[in-house]
Amino acid sequence: MSKSRFALPPILLATGLLLFGTAMAGPPDHDPLWRGGPPTAEQHLARLSQELGLDAEQSRQMLRLLQDAHAEHEALRERMFEEFQPELCALKQSTQADMLDILTPEQGELFLQMQQRHQSQAGNNKHRRWSAEDCDGSGG
Repeated sequence: MSKSRFALPPILLATGLLLFGTAMAGPPDHDPLWRGGPPTAEQHLARLSQELGLDAEQSRQMLRLLQDAHAEHEALRERMFEEFQPELCALKQSTQADMLDILTPEQGELFLQMQQRHQSQAGNNKHRRWSAEDCDGSGG
């Protein structure tokens, strides 16, 4: 295991921190792990409006700002994943190989089946960022 394997490029680290902060600022009834995706601009506005008592004009301005920020965030996220896809794929593949080295052959087979199930579920998720198919086209 090389030391650089865990070195995160600054943009990846910053994005992770931004996403973590946004998750923690989501509406109280929203899953903090974003199983349904990150909070929408409208959900974020609802929380801000409730906690800050925004008037109609403030809400209108805030919604426009949040929608613009969301669109810019999505564009940056896409660029980031395109730029770092080779590194993400290499990390995913080497981690999987290391995990299979630890497991018994039976556990390894179960692990691969688990990953296939997860991958098929993630493929149906509109918030999916990247997957094994993005790495090699084979789904694994």
